[in-house]
Amino acid sequence: MFYKNLYINTAILSLLYVFVYCDNNVDFTYSQYNVEEVKKIYIVDSCNTVADCPSPAIGCGKETERDSLHCIYPEYACSGKNKCYSLNTSKNYNYFMDDDENTTYTALDANNKEKKIIAKSCNTSKDFDRNYDGKIDTCSTAKCNSNDECLSNKCVSGICLINKTSPTYHCKVSGPYYSCNQLLDEHCVSDSGCASFKCHESDYICVKEFPPEKEESSPSSSSYTIYIIIGLVVLILIILTLLCCFKFKKNSGKTKNSNFISSV
Repeated sequence: MFYKNLYINTAILSLLYVFVYCDNNVDFTYSQYNVEEVKKIYIVDSCNTVADCPSPAIGCGKETERDSLHCIYPEYACSGKNKCYSLNTSKNYNYFMDDDENTTYTALDANNKEKKIIAKSCNTSKDFDRNYDGKIDTCSTAKCNSNDECLSNKCVSGICLINKTSPTYHCKVSGPYYSCNQLLDEHCVSDSGCASFKCHESDYICVKEFPPEKEESSPSSSSYTIYIIIGLVVLILIILTLLCCFKFKKNSGKTKNSNFISSV
């Protein structure tokens, strides 16, 4: 009975993989997990067949011929306590950092119906200098018509906004568990909390860029300049001292010779 159920579950899992994950037209698929549940999933790595991989693994394979077989797990896009979306494994989402005001995704909802999802959301709580260029940045997303078109579940005046009660996350396998980090413009307290691994040090939102290094390198450059100037001054003083000593000895020699001639 056990093996019969195992066979049936494996067959169903394989069919779902073929139907959903091999469909390159679908980016997001409604899952049974929320973000807290995703973080509790224990990752079984090694496998011989898909039957060795627990849910929510979607296959058993390897990236290159040199790799050993391992369970393949989907990434997730999550929002607050809502159910997450599993992401199409054939695509690279790059922590959604490349999303712009035109980026939308095709999703299958809880009823397996196709809809539009916008992963990007904007933080409008204040003005931000996200690029460290001294300019206040504007933020925009693809146009939304309702809350359920935004991953954040908050559509205001056609723009997806961050939702304090429902922050957005990108979850990926990291060791024996999933690691879930917040998307751009979400509030943060440290780099590790952001999917981009960059938390703005004064505005405390997840951003793409670190502060420019030139601000840190400028003091060291000026220090080198000061050291060079000091070195040149010291060198000149040494040369002048040597010239004075040489001139003094020369004058002393002439005085001695004059005294010797006078005495003769």
